[in-house]
Amino acid sequence: MNQSMKNRIISELDGLPDQKVDSLLDYLHFLKLEHYPNKDTVKAIKEVENARDNLQAYDSADDLFDDLGIDS
Repeated sequence: MNQSMKNRIISELDGLPDQKVDSLLDYLHFLKLEHYPNKDTVKAIKEVENARDNLQAYDSADDLFDDLGIDS
């Protein structure tokens, strides 16, 4: 990842509410997985990534994973 992208991510973190930090870390750990559980999960993740604003609707990573059909 280049420095410009890191700076963009850090600037987004500045406004993140404290109650979302654990959810964000869970999501980042999930994204680092080499193998997604199945093609439906990959499709759902891409839909979420394409609609970033929808992530704000989740109170926790568990809610996100439930919506994606992933057992947490």
